[in-house]
Amino acid sequence: MPFTDLVVNLGWLYIILVFIMFTGSSNAVNITDGMDGLAAGTCFFALIPFILFAWQNELPYIALFILGVLGSLLGYLKYNLHPARIFMGDTGSLALGGLLAALAFVLKQEIALIFIGGVFVYETLCVILQIGSVKIRKKKIFKYTPIHYSFVINGMNEVNVVKMFWMMGFCCMVIGLMIGVLG
Repeated sequence: MPFTDLVVNLGWLYIILVFIMFTGSSNAVNITDGMDGLAAGTCFFALIPFILFAWQNELPYIALFILGVLGSLLGYLKYNLHPARIFMGDTGSLALGGLLAALAFVLKQEIALIFIGGVFVYETLCVILQIGSVKIRKKKIFKYTPIHYSFVINGMNEVNVVKMFWMMGFCCMVIGLMIGVLG
């Protein structure tokens, strides 16, 4: 647990946690992949703390692997920024989400992942709340979900929405990094 020396043994519940985190992380990145450069840019920021976590755990080969993925994302972003000429698709977004979950488990940063992936958590919670509200109350909470589309509907251009989410991703990265390093 962050900020304590407490170790929680979940026993067989750990298997359920792994399933939820992999499924949730993969789908959260997939939900976020709706605008040019949005998922790749936010994943770029989300992967950076894991380099330090890997180094901290004396696993330099994992840090080098992450650097390779970051380099790939930079090369990809050159062609995925607005107006995009190539697209990630489900294969890329699900793989990046799965990678985030895998790194969190391997490097024992499960709690930090929730903060590092704050943009993905935010997007997914908005979708879940919207679906729940429509099913239970028969009313929408947001104009549209995933929430990044609501900003466009309200008059913000797509490029500025992506920049805003990248800034949110950077802030989440810093918070998650502090939790992971100090915790």
